Amino acid sequence: MHTEILQRWITVQGSGNTVLQDEEEWLDMSGCSDATVWLDVRDVSGTVTLSLQSAPSKDDALFNPIIAPTALSAQQYPYVTKTIRGATSVFPLARWVRWSLTGSSSWSATFRIRLGRSRTTFFAPTHVPGCVLWLRSDLGLTNVVGANAWLDQSGSGNHGSLVSVAFTIGTGPNGLPSLTPVGNGYVTGSFPDLPAGDAHTLFAVVAFPYTGNQCAIATTLSGTNNYETGAQLTSNNGPGVTASVFNSSNVANTATAATVQPANTVAVYSSAAAGSGSNVDIFINGTSQGSTPVTVTPSTPLALYYAFCAGLSSATDPRQLLSNGPGYEFIAYKSILTTDQRIAVHRYLGGRYNVSVP
Repeated sequence: MHTEILQRWITVQGSGNTVLQDEEEWLDMSGCSDATVWLDVRDVSGTVTLSLQSAPSKDDALFNPIIAPTALSAQQYPYVTKTIRGATSVFPLARWVRWSLTGSSSWSATFRIRLGRSRTTFFAPTHVPGCVLWLRSDLGLTNVVGANAWLDQSGSGNHGSLVSVAFTIGTGPNGLPSLTPVGNGYVTGSFPDLPAGDAHTLFAVVAFPYTGNQCAIATTLSGTNNYETGAQLTSNNGPGVTASVFNSSNVANTATAATVQPANTVAVYSSAAAGSGSNVDIFINGTSQGSTPVTVTPSTPLALYYAFCAGLSSATDPRQLLSNGPGYEFIAYKSILTTDQRIAVHRYLGGRYNVSVP
């Protein structure tokens, strides 16, 4: 296996402090889901622990350990370990990798680190054709009220705008940040190249922190208050979830009993609709909740709009039908995904947020 050098042979000294690898030497592991680590250690004095850390961007606050911290000792053979994507004991491998040494009193260590990339290419939602929205709480978020405050990672330029009141940032599964509205704040945007009523598939990772709140994962509008082929997940009677679809008069066509989610549980929700007069297929954590028929005749074809994480609960405004709780990631496609494509996206999201999916 070909390996790459994270750190050539080096001697590092300290005294009761932590030493970080220089930024220009960090290794870019883009396109890799797992890696095998070879750690060679020649000389060690004092007590010193090595941590291998990874982050999606060069932001110190986002770095987390991808292998268990290792107490260094001189050894004849390399210490070999493997990162495991989605493991519960360590964080998933992200783009940038660096080392950190922490010691007590006076210490020194002479070592080198090599990494072998996994043959498995890291999956990204943009690998599936037709991705028109990819909002991630760990990328492109400025947390400043206004237009384009949450940058679309799909390359389509469908950026999200933070409206009304600023959001708070929290920590979720695998140390990933979440976005929670304050007051009646919300995120909104539109897809200019995707007319309302067209085929689309949407994914959302959110948590329900209270009883009585709601989370819409697809709101398609043909007017100010009119819904088309959109799926909504509600929890009006507690932490259990019911899936329903609204027509152009804001009336639910039918409701499908959905898997019960405990309060504060982070879950992956998705829906797919082929357009007016078709069914909406609803999934929770990758498991089908059934299909809900929709009959809608939009009065004026407009762009498909989206809105996430609103703090209100009125049924007269689409942006007020959304989750009070943390939002993590939102993805949209302008097509109905195949079974294999849908499974790939569900597994990608399940791995990132420690959610069990088929």
